[in-house]
Amino acid sequence: MLIIVVLLAGGTAGYVVIEKFTVLEALYMTVITLSTVGFGEVHTLSPAGRVFTTFIILAGVGTLAYGVSQIAELLIDSKVFLQKRREAAIARMENHVIVCGFGRIGRKVAERLREHRTDFVIVENSGEQIAQI
Repeated sequence: MLIIVVLLAGGTAGYVVIEKFTVLEALYMTVITLSTVGFGEVHTLSPAGRVFTTFIILAGVGTLAYGVSQIAELLIDSKVFLQKRREAAIARMENHVIVCGFGRIGRKVAERLREHRTDFVIVENSGEQIAQI
C-alpha cells in the first residue's frame, strides 16, 4: 500500500516539475499511467516527460507483478499451512478409527463416530466426496 502512495506522490511531483502540470493534471496523468488505462496524455509530453512516464509505467508494472506474487504466495502458503496442520492433527491421533470411503456407508459411520466423540480419519479419493466432508 505504501508503495502505491509513493508512486502516486512521486509521479505527481515528477509531472509537476518536469511538465509543469497542475497538481490535479499530474495526479490524473500518474493514475492513468499506473493503471494502464491508456486514455492518452493530458498534454503533449516533452522527451524528458516521456522518459519519466516510461519509468512510471515500469514501476507500476513491477509493483503489480510484486503484488500478484505476494497474493499467490499467501494463497499457496495458506493451502500448505492447512495441509500441514491437518497432517499434524492426524499424527497426534491415537486409538482412532480410519474410515475408508465417504459414500453412503462411510458417511453414516462418520456420523456415529462423531456422535460418540471418537477420533477418526476419512480416506477418500473422490473429489466430489471430499468436497462434502
